[in-house]
Order: sequence, then C-alpha cells, then structure tokens
Amino acid sequence: MSYGQNASSGLVPVNSTISGIYNGQNRQYYIKNTYNQNIFKGDLVFLGDDGYIHTLYDLNPNYGTAPAIGVFNGCSYEQPSAQNPTDPANPGRPFWPQGTVIYGNYPYGALAYIIDDPNIVYSIQVNVAGIPWNAVGSTASVAFPTTGGFVNGNVNTGQSLMVLDGNTVGADLQDANLRIIGFDQNPNNNIPLPGPPAGPAAPFVNALVLIQNHQYLQRGPGI
Repeated sequence: MSYGQNASSGLVPVNSTISGIYNGQNRQYYIKNTYNQNIFKGDLVFLGDDGYIHTLYDLNPNYGTAPAIGVFNGCSYEQPSAQNPTDPANPGRPFWPQGTVIYGNYPYGALAYIIDDPNIVYSIQVNVAGIPWNAVGSTASVAFPTTGGFVNGNVNTGQSLMVLDGNTVGADLQDANLRIIGFDQNPNNNIPLPGPPAGPAAPFVNALVLIQNHQYLQRGPGI
C-alpha cells in the first residue's frame, strides 16, 4: 500500500471492531463463467439475485449507494493451457478478468473469496480532493476507475484501484458505501491536522472505514 501519492489499493483489511485482529477469514461464493466485468482484489462486490458475485460497478450509476456483500479477495479457476500456457492448472488468481472462460471441474463457476464480515475495518485511499480531519463519522461513496465501461485495476498484481470519493463526504447518507471511522496511522500517511473547525483537506490520505451499506448489516446514518 502506498501513502501520500496517487496509488490506491482499494479496500485493504486492517482489523475488526469486535475481535481486534483480521485473521484472513474469507467466505466462498461463485463468479459465473464468462462474467463480463473485471473484479480486482479490494473491490466492493455484491451478491446478485442470480446467486453469483458481481462487482458493485454493475449497478452504475447508482453503485455509490448500493449495498455490498463485502470485498473481493481473489478467486480460483483453471484455464486451458492454450489460454494460459505458463500456469494452466494453478487455480489461485488475484483478480477476475472480464469474459474469462474457465476450464475443469467447476460446475457452478469460479470460486470467489469474499471478506463478508461487516465488522472488518479497512484502509482506503481518498481521491485527490481529500477529506478534512472532522470527516470522521461521516459516510461516503466509492469511485471505480474505468475504461470503456470496464473496471480498471493493476493487472500485474491484481490489486484494486477503487478509491473513496472525497466529494461525497458530508452528505452522511445511511446508504452510502462506507463510514469513515478514522485515519490510517501509518507514519507515511498524509493525515489532516485538527483545528477549529478542522484542518485543511489532505490529498491522497488513507482513511479507515467500515462498509456502511452491507447486505448483512444496515448501519444508521453518519454524523
């Protein structure tokens, strides 16, 4: 994870509000074979009425207030060696490339590993607009970078480029994606200074957040 520069990693788990430590727990869901959208590690996803995992961006232009099941943490599938000659049988993948044709004994689709615990605290980078110190307690939406209608991410590492949209802080909607509960305490983080009423917004700061609008838990509005 990078701090103080424009280099988002999406939602990165830090700890839990009830157990103190994130122990790496995931739950298995499925991605439909040939699902035609990218999903990167750290992206918000939802469980559709078809029983499959979808990127929250599928609900564009309303994804900023749509409920999420959790955060994508990789997937497993095999491909024919003709499509993936360097690694045909190793199923572990950090991201799902749009339109992927899976191969082998996967009758329900590709396995998707989702962090679906609503009590997990994440670190996420705010876009260039930044947020002030007194944004803690507020809610905000995420923003997906896209090209040609497809979600962008780091195709080398599989990491998300999703950000917290600083322009949505302050509306304090109950159905926004995230609730800001603090700032990442890494010494390289560009934390805004407090002051009456608050210090100036800091660009590319990493905030600590909970999923506000979760498919397993609905929280009250922000402050």
